[in-house]
Amino acid sequence: MTKKIWIAVAAVLAAAILLGAAGIGGGSLYLEYRNRTWLTDALAAYDKGEWARAKGYLERYLPQDPKNVDLLQKYADACLHLTTDRLGSLRAASMAYQQILTYHPERSDVRQQLIDLYTKMAAWSTLASYTRDWLLRDPDDKQI
Repeated sequence: MTKKIWIAVAAVLAAAILLGAAGIGGGSLYLEYRNRTWLTDALAAYDKGEWARAKGYLERYLPQDPKNVDLLQKYADACLHLTTDRLGSLRAASMAYQQILTYHPERSDVRQQLIDLYTKMAAWSTLASYTRDWLLRDPDDKQI
């Protein structure tokens, strides 16, 4: 092949590499913007008492920050305010409380909220399972 063809091939390859890098960078920027928008919209909806919107946006955002206790609390609170699909919303709140306790097992306030929620749902076998685990960890726990 001639020198001109090699130069053309090299230019095409360089352009393809640059376009690929720009695409990856642009995709990353878009994801960051999308996540920030979900969080902003979730907090605005929560502050306005728009519980269904807050729950929806938090459901989208929380996988990006699953250890954020404040957001998990807000998600559970939004779920508890919902009246449509009441059982599903209560289950979603209980999952948020479980997630908080996974990262912060010392949070007795969240544990009490979970106990109250399982009592409200009449989820006795689930409640028994959790209390058994808690008592195994701390047999002298007076709260349980």
